[in-house]
Amino acid sequence: MTIYLLLNSEKLGPIVYRLGQLVFILQRGVRFPLGPPPNYLLMKYKISIIVPFYNSEKYLRKNFKTLFKIQKKITNAEIIYIDNNSIDNSYKFIKEKIVNLENIRLFKTLKKKGQGPGIGRNLGVKMSIGEYILFLDADDSLEIKNFKKLINFLSKNNSNIVYLKKKSDVNSAPFLEYNKKKLIMYFTKSSTHEVISILFKKEFLIKNKIFFLSKIYEDIFYLFKCHFFNNIKISYFSKVIYYKHFNKNSITNANPSLFRLKCKFYAWKNIDKFVRKNLNKPLYNKLTHSIQYWWRGHLTYEFINIQKSSLYKAEKKPLISWIVKNYRKHIYMKFEIITVKDKLTKFLLEQKN
Repeated sequence: MTIYLLLNSEKLGPIVYRLGQLVFILQRGVRFPLGPPPNYLLMKYKISIIVPFYNSEKYLRKNFKTLFKIQKKITNAEIIYIDNNSIDNSYKFIKEKIVNLENIRLFKTLKKKGQGPGIGRNLGVKMSIGEYILFLDADDSLEIKNFKKLINFLSKNNSNIVYLKKKSDVNSAPFLEYNKKKLIMYFTKSSTHEVISILFKKEFLIKNKIFFLSKIYEDIFYLFKCHFFNNIKISYFSKVIYYKHFNKNSITNANPSLFRLKCKFYAWKNIDKFVRKNLNKPLYNKLTHSIQYWWRGHLTYEFINIQKSSLYKAEKKPLISWIVKNYRKHIYMKFEIITVKDKLTKFLLEQKN
């Protein structure tokens, strides 16, 4: 006799959610004979490491080597690979490597869901049976020797968000401990916009309906919502866990393009719209000065980035025209000119398309 469980776990409430061993069955319609289910259905991990990839066979070899060692040494962690419809041998490579490995799983996104690492991450979160979620890019790696210490750290911790120490080939912005009640610092100071090297409590993500949008730069809005809804202390694990490697072929490291500019612009726009919707009018009005400062900063950043790129002058012109036209819709023309960037903003806004 065989049963089919085709229920949606997100609708079954916190009791079933906390019975992590059933999540995989409930979300994927796994078919198995009556009797004891496989071991991986009975396990609840401390950490789910989610690795979305697209045509990444070159990087996955090194990535898998690291994660294979982690799954052997750390029984309280699972690895979930998500193929975003690769056309190379990435999927085949992982599929062959994980045969008989219970705590490494592989899934593929539906084409109709769209492209981008965010779509893969959404599926990974949905399929995970870990208390905390860690997003790992396919071309990055993790430090094995500190993982047991991290597990112990989490056992004594109840944070919704845990920042991990990261080593990177390039400089990255620091993290800020902002939330719904402390938004001025977000709009006036530099902070990271990447979701990598951060642990997110799955229960917190589900409760607040936090998920990624498609395309690229999806990290920006996602991380903002995590901070916005968080109302308890953010933790920081001080030993290196995450290694960020510079990949010149990465979409986000390529020359500016209209697609990239649009994706980032809509991320900023989504944040502004979200804040306006979720704060009452007096509170939003108090933030207006800071939000305007933030919008002006992004306009000048994009302009400088375009100018510094290796694009030809004729290629730069339509990109500059696009950012000026669209950012202008969100920036008040009347503002005090104090810095060189203020002068640049004023100059750009006064240009005719």
